[in-house]
Amino acid sequence: MKYNIRRIWLILSLVTILMLVIGMVAGFSDVKQYAKQMETLMNKGDYDAALQIGCKSDKTDSLLTALRVEALYQQHRLGDELFTYPISGSGRDMKHCGGDKMLCGYLIDCQLDQFVKLLPTYYPINSSLPKHYQEALVLYKHLRAQPIIVFNNLAMEADFDEMKSLQQRYPKQREWLINMQTNYKDTYWYYYFCGKAINKLQNR
Repeated sequence: MKYNIRRIWLILSLVTILMLVIGMVAGFSDVKQYAKQMETLMNKGDYDAALQIGCKSDKTDSLLTALRVEALYQQHRLGDELFTYPISGSGRDMKHCGGDKMLCGYLIDCQLDQFVKLLPTYYPINSSLPKHYQEALVLYKHLRAQPIIVFNNLAMEADFDEMKSLQQRYPKQREWLINMQTNYKDTYWYYYFCGKAINKLQNR
């Protein structure tokens, strides 16, 4: 009987591992396929269609992220939509490009001080700023005792306060991350606070 129980547990363990491996391989294959489809569409100049490829998937890699950066940049949508997609890799190479690519490169690397110093070079600091830049400024103001730029947006401030209250309502990290994903997935705040952490949970 002991032998049979051990054998059953061994089989179940192997089946579980196999399912995880299959899931990982399938996800990897999907991402590669997304990248190939995007490249084809971008070569035709169809950036709108390219950005629809895999847009509902949480899977990505550095190549797919780079393609989305370029497609959004060509459409002048980088500062408004980059963090509506999952991000992989660093923003190091983007920082050599200037403009929106450089600004978003600093945001990807969570280097808010550098982002804030450079932002006025490219944009007036007002409510016409791209969405993610406004989110980054609100976040920066709350993280720094003496911010060099103080950006005020009452509606966004209320959203930020509501987001921060989730940490008190959901003290368990997994519940907090899931609620953040449900309510704030399309924001820079989600990426800054927990984007990478929730990806680890999903891939366990």
